[in-house]
Amino acid sequence: MIKLTTGDLGTRSTLGVSIKRHKTFLWKHAGLRRLSNAALCVAEMKAGLSRLRSHPVYLRVNISPFCNLRCAGCSLAHSGDGKTDASRPRRMMSVEQFKSAVGELVPYAIGVNLYDEGEPLLNKGIYEIAEFLARNNVGSCASSNFSLELSDDDLDKLSDCGLEHLIVAIDGVCQETYGRYRVGGHLDLVLDNVRRLRDIQNSRGRKLPHIEFQFIQFGWNADEAAKVMEMAGELGVWRFTVVQGSSHLGWEGMRFKGAAAERRKRGCYQIWVCANINSDGEMYPCDYGEDHGMAPLGSAADYQRLGMRNHPDLVRLRQSFRARSGGLHEICAHCSLYAKGSSSPPVRNRLNTL
Repeated sequence: MIKLTTGDLGTRSTLGVSIKRHKTFLWKHAGLRRLSNAALCVAEMKAGLSRLRSHPVYLRVNISPFCNLRCAGCSLAHSGDGKTDASRPRRMMSVEQFKSAVGELVPYAIGVNLYDEGEPLLNKGIYEIAEFLARNNVGSCASSNFSLELSDDDLDKLSDCGLEHLIVAIDGVCQETYGRYRVGGHLDLVLDNVRRLRDIQNSRGRKLPHIEFQFIQFGWNADEAAKVMEMAGELGVWRFTVVQGSSHLGWEGMRFKGAAAERRKRGCYQIWVCANINSDGEMYPCDYGEDHGMAPLGSAADYQRLGMRNHPDLVRLRQSFRARSGGLHEICAHCSLYAKGSSSPPVRNRLNTL
């Protein structure tokens, strides 16, 4: 039976949502060293320590700063050159660059998300990157619009490279609804790629990657969520996720508008648990910080040498969340990951009746 999950942005811990979403893979990769590091990391976060002995548990690595679509809420849709905004890297991350960037983090990381705003499958090195992570017993996840001209050979490599989790974005059951947010995307192409990938997996007796349909709910598509879930079940998809509380304006449509004290109370797991790396191999304090002007901490390849885990900027950010008043970074104060409330009604009960 297809699994259903819902994510309501800003109304509960995003760490809890992340753990729930990836728990299928956690124990598979949690050896003694990784499990000990994860336990220490969470304990340090709960204690509010600003200087840490643990290492990041999750990595987000943007292997492609480019995308073939222009989704309305994505910063790439508003770029000056039609590929990426002027402040972002303009080249794909190479396989060797990836290995260098994560080399000192892999022994401790349980999972790596191979995406950010860009489309990861545009980087043809993704297969070798996923193979590298699999050899090192690290979970891997890619989120794709899947509206690409993928050959049978591409799909065969995708099913054989060790990638564990493939999120496919489908926000409507017809082209008109789907294309309202996924500008430039073609729903028929997405569905054909999913069918062909499932056929290849079945013919080869392969179980990976697990395919998840992600449905970002807006006012105009909420009544199609149940139909997309039904379609996912017919295609043999592993899981269907409804993301609630989103805005078609992306980050800017979901700025946190509460008081600093309330924002501080909600905390921030990313600066304790995660590491965010762009396609140039630079490490940032967090995903939202990278998008909104925070300076890079330095090259991820120099993680140990530069003591990047306790970089002064990170230490100050952690301290600011434990202060009783003042000191909260302006970017943290309006972080969209902790936006108040939800713009859409819950759908869990209605979908669970299917």
